[in-house]
Amino acid sequence: MLKGFLSLFHKDSLLDQALRDTHTMLQQAETMVRMARQTLRETDQVPSDFNISLMDQVVNRYESEVRRKVFTHLTVMGNEEVYPSLVLISIIIDVERVGDYAKNIVELAREHEPRLTGGPYETELSRIEEQVIERLLPEGRACFQENDSAAAARLIADLAWVNPACDRIPPFHQHPGRRPRAGGAGGVHAGGPRALRALSEAHQLALAEHPHQPGQPLRPHRIPARPAGLAAPRGR
Repeated sequence: MLKGFLSLFHKDSLLDQALRDTHTMLQQAETMVRMARQTLRETDQVPSDFNISLMDQVVNRYESEVRRKVFTHLTVMGNEEVYPSLVLISIIIDVERVGDYAKNIVELAREHEPRLTGGPYETELSRIEEQVIERLLPEGRACFQENDSAAAARLIADLAWVNPACDRIPPFHQHPGRRPRAGGAGGVHAGGPRALRALSEAHQLALAEHPHQPGQPLRPHRIPARPAGLAAPRGR
């Protein structure tokens, strides 16, 4: 017991471990989003052996581990590092939400065949998709890992147009030649634009809340309003 207690004061503290776990969560969530985009937008049928739920479970386990390590660290250290600890908890909530929305997108892909297209909004949808997946996710992860608040602020400012652009695209209805799967959820999901908006906002919230310096006022975590028509992320 004493050995375990003393290990908390090692250079590799529980808070350091929790931070590394958060980096892994971000990588896993980004992979999930990319695979979700591929199943919904680039293929006509989701492979039968593709199980994104297993990937989501990994994210959820890391979230639990981060919580445990942070609260154990605070039990020992007291209020000395409470601000960065609570901010880290807030960040993993957003990262876990990104994974949940990615899982929802794959479920949408299973219910609809063939691949999802944007019809008259395809050009704008592809532009949004490209910026969220190819820029916001990898660059945002790099900002977090490098503790670069200035770069994070620039990234958020550069992509401020994404959420309003998503809102201008109406929910996808049945397109010619598109058939919902029998027994599917039908109208539960509004489709790509709302999911992309949710992904973007959750990830931008995580960026906005990090990095944080001890002694500064802690920004309260704000749960983003769910876009109209988008199903809440399903639980574990």
